[in-house]
Amino acid sequence: MSQVVIFRHLKKGFSMAVEKHTSNLAVEGLNALTFTRFFAALLVVAFHFSAGVPPFDNKIIEAFVSRGQLAVAYFFLLSGFIMTRVYANESGMVNKGKFWLARFARIYPVYLLSLVVMYSLGNYEGTTVALNVFMLQAWSEKHALTMNVPGWSLSVEVFFYACFPWVLPWLTRRRVVVAAVVAAIAMLLHDRIIPLPWHTLEKLPLPWPDLTGPYSPIRNLPFFLIGAVLGACTKWKMIPRMPGRLASIVAVASIVLPVVWIHNAIPLVAIPFSILILSLAQGDGVVQKAMSHKVPVFLGEASYALYILHYPLMIWYYNAVVLPFELSRTAMFYSYLVILIALSCLVFRFIETPARRLIRSYRSDAARPSAQSATT
Repeated sequence: MSQVVIFRHLKKGFSMAVEKHTSNLAVEGLNALTFTRFFAALLVVAFHFSAGVPPFDNKIIEAFVSRGQLAVAYFFLLSGFIMTRVYANESGMVNKGKFWLARFARIYPVYLLSLVVMYSLGNYEGTTVALNVFMLQAWSEKHALTMNVPGWSLSVEVFFYACFPWVLPWLTRRRVVVAAVVAAIAMLLHDRIIPLPWHTLEKLPLPWPDLTGPYSPIRNLPFFLIGAVLGACTKWKMIPRMPGRLASIVAVASIVLPVVWIHNAIPLVAIPFSILILSLAQGDGVVQKAMSHKVPVFLGEASYALYILHYPLMIWYYNAVVLPFELSRTAMFYSYLVILIALSCLVFRFIETPARRLIRSYRSDAARPSAQSATT
C-alpha cells in the first residue's frame, strides 16, 4: 500500500514538473536530439541493472542492451555537436570565463548531490573523495570508477570543456575542413588503428598514467571532436537537410546499426552515431516530430539527473527496500526504474534548474549565447 502512495506522489510531482517547465530549446531540429539523451541514459541503466529481467533476457534485446556502454560515447559526440551549434561563430572566439561558468552551473550541482548521497552510503579514502569532488577521477585508472561510477564520464566532459575554447577557432566556416581531418585522424588513433609506440608511452613515469585506457579523457576526446565538426558543418549549412521520410528511416537504422555491426571496434560507433545526429538535426520526418513533443523533450532535459543519479539510487534502494522486502529481480528493476525516472524529473525541475540559475546569477553577464545552452 505504501508503494502505491509513493508512486501516486511521484506521478503527481512528475505532472507538476512537466507542466511548470518551459523548454529553453530553440527549434532547428535540436529538440529531437534532446530526447535521444533520455534513451541513451536508459540504455546505460539497463546495461547496469537489467540482467535476467524480462524482456531484457531476450537474446535480441540482450544483444542491444549489452552495447549499453556505447551510449556514453554517444553522449560525448552529442556534447561536441550541441556546444558547437550553440557557440560557433565566424570569429571563432568565446569568453572563457562565461563559458566555463555556464558549464559548471549546468553539471556540477546534481553531480555534487550524487557524491553527497554516495558519501553517506559508504566509506571512502580522502584521495578518492578529492579526485571525485574536483572531477579528476577519470585521469586515474585506479579511481575512475570510485564513488559514483557514472561520474567518470563527467570527469571526461570537464576536460572537453577545458579544451573547447581552443577548439572553437578551428570550427569556423573556413577552417572546419581542417578540423574534420584532425578529428578523423584522432579517431583512428583512439583504438590504435594507426600503430604508435603506445607501450612506450604507457611505461613512462607520469603522475597520471592512464592516458590511453577506456576512461581516459584523452582517448575519448575524438568523439567530442567528431561531434564538434558535425555541429560546425550543420551550423554553416555545409550538409543538406534530409527529406522527412528518409530522415526517419535513417534515424531508426542508425540506432540499430551499432548492435548488428559494432563489436569491439568502439571508434566505429562514431559513424552510426553521426548519422543519427545528422538525421535528427537535419530532418523533419515523423520520428523527428514525435521526439520533439513537450514530454519527450522534458525527459531528455531530465536525462542528466537520471544518468548521474541512477547508481546512487540503486545502492540506496537495494539496501532500503529490496533486501528488507525481498523483492524479486524483476520487481526490483521496474519499481526502481519508475522511481528513478520520476525522481530525475523532480530533481531537474526543482534542484538542477534553480541551482543553475542561482550560480549564473552571480555574474550578471554570464554566458548565454542562445537558449540552446540548456541542452548540453
